[in-house]
Amino acid sequence: MSKKLECVVSGKLITVSDEYYNKKVSDFGSEEKLLNCYVSRQVKNLLKRGYNVKEIRELLKIKLTTEITDSIIKEILKLKDEDSLNVDKIGIKKSDPEVEEFVKNIKLNA
Repeated sequence: MSKKLECVVSGKLITVSDEYYNKKVSDFGSEEKLLNCYVSRQVKNLLKRGYNVKEIRELLKIKLTTEITDSIIKEILKLKDEDSLNVDKIGIKKSDPEVEEFVKNIKLNA
């Protein structure tokens, strides 16, 4: 049997196996937390880059108006392991164009 997971930001539904669903429940700590905090990989990547929910929905042309609290966003963005903190793996976060240009120049001259 399969289960459906819905991204709380985009509303996109995915169908997953029971095994994968149970693994996700274990990762999130509870089924309730999974259902309240699950986001697609695409949305999570955009959140990590600094986009907010409204901007993501505009980028993806999504008409959802469901409010998502800051606490849920913080929960979604929690890092799972120390490896995620590797500086070489962190990209440029969305910010002011001047700051983004400055960071790009630093990377090019490094």
